[in-house]
Amino acid sequence: MSCLENASGEIFIDEPIRLQALSCIERMLDFTKNHPELLAKAQHGFVNNIGAT
Repeated sequence: MSCLENASGEIFIDEPIRLQALSCIERMLDFTKNHPELLAKAQHGFVNNIGAT
């Protein structure tokens, strides 16, 4: 939890798992780039550390 709260420390992940995760993240980023109309829009604004409400 300290890693997330303080942006400190390291998390080590095996290379095959990192590559699989990277592939998923790249697909998600490509999807949002190619379909911006499908992104969630904030209805009431944003809440710190949570996002759209």
